[in-house]
Amino acid sequence: MPVADTADQMKFSDAGITSIAHRYDHDNFVKWGPSGILSGDGEETLGSGTTITLLAADEGTANVRMTAFWESRRSNGMVGHGYQDFSWTVIVGSFGPDKDVYKPPSGGQVSDKKGEITSGKIKGRAVYRPTGKPVAGAVIHSLDFEDEARGGYQIHKLNPDGSVKEQLKTGSDGTFEIDIATWTPSGVDPGTFWIRMIKPYDGPLVHEVWATTCLDLWPVQSPLDTFTLTEERAWAGPIDVGIIMMDKVGGVDCPIDPSTGRPIEDTNWP
Repeated sequence: MPVADTADQMKFSDAGITSIAHRYDHDNFVKWGPSGILSGDGEETLGSGTTITLLAADEGTANVRMTAFWESRRSNGMVGHGYQDFSWTVIVGSFGPDKDVYKPPSGGQVSDKKGEITSGKIKGRAVYRPTGKPVAGAVIHSLDFEDEARGGYQIHKLNPDGSVKEQLKTGSDGTFEIDIATWTPSGVDPGTFWIRMIKPYDGPLVHEVWATTCLDLWPVQSPLDTFTLTEERAWAGPIDVGIIMMDKVGGVDCPIDPSTGRPIEDTNWP
């Protein structure tokens, strides 16, 4: 697992965090997929561990996501705790003149073992559930299979060294459009998906506390809004997934204000 250096998209040094370490009384988790590319069943609880060995099972592109629990210490003496996600893209492949080539209807060619769906657009709009107002600047993280054990496909542009160059975000009116050829150039296998989104908190409390995850917005998980993606449907025209409702992340307590004993919240969020 890489060394953590950001929290809520802010550098530790900018947030006044002087040290960070694992808490060993909480479980860490790993998920990976789609199935068949890497060994295992796609999910493992590591306990307090932070390493896992996955063997290549077939050619293709897989995503690995680890969720680990951290303790941070700040220059002002405050101590924060919370989970943080790390993700990797793993490419398994071989090269040679005898490899098969997939030919899309346009007559073009793409490398063997790419996802069957290599072009097409998926569009939608994110709104805040309590008010119905559009959510601007929400990050489109990934297309996740309805069966999460199968994994998903990350949505972003990469630099030549493999680092993330740009993340796709919703516009000022909450709309977004995923151009598969641009944002998931490895291609997508057909299936039933939902869209993982987050609107990272970026208000004044970012400079006051580390554990601002409680103020982030995530898509409402229940009921899970899904859509079916097939090669024929992608080629037929943009797939409109409609409205995606977002709400504050559930199950995470906001940081406690020691002067009041109550959670710290930004009344302007969202």
